[in-house]
Amino acid sequence: MPGLMRTFTLASWVATALAAADYGPVMEVARTNWPGRTHLAVVARYSHSAEEIQALAEAAGPDRVITVVDCPGALQLESARAFLVRQVKPDILVLLEDDPLVRAGNLEATRLVGTASLAGVPTIATRPIAVRQGAVFAVGPETGMELVEADHLTGTVNVVLPPRGSHERPVSSLHRPAAPILVLAAR
Repeated sequence: MPGLMRTFTLASWVATALAAADYGPVMEVARTNWPGRTHLAVVARYSHSAEEIQALAEAAGPDRVITVVDCPGALQLESARAFLVRQVKPDILVLLEDDPLVRAGNLEATRLVGTASLAGVPTIATRPIAVRQGAVFAVGPETGMELVEADHLTGTVNVVLPPRGSHERPVSSLHRPAAPILVLAAR
């Protein structure tokens, strides 16, 4: 029975690891091409997306900082967008995959990306649909680890686009230091 228990525990751990979003490739492209852009931001319902934000922090590494604009409901989204560009002023906005309010592919993400781009903040994501919403680039499992870039940049975003190509997940350890996360309530 002990062998069966170990197998089940390992299978559970693998399933949990696979369920978590993989931000390694997108963060590697951002780190390589924009080394001076170290302040990342996310707009999300933190109580729902804490694990996904932690996965982003681990992929970002200790040389980045993540500010989360915590938005508990849809009524706060407009103020969250304004707070993001007026107060937080990040270097990069990251769209999450599974937040109930703002995620790659939904209308609120399109609005958020538009607001950020008008303020000169580029958006990155793991899903290709985000590029159609105005993100600068996306790379992840849904892109086949191929970099998907915007045909043209919107707003006042001024960045050099990374070279196209395949971006495999960098080798990492289980104990890699994560980026610190600052959670601020949308005001």
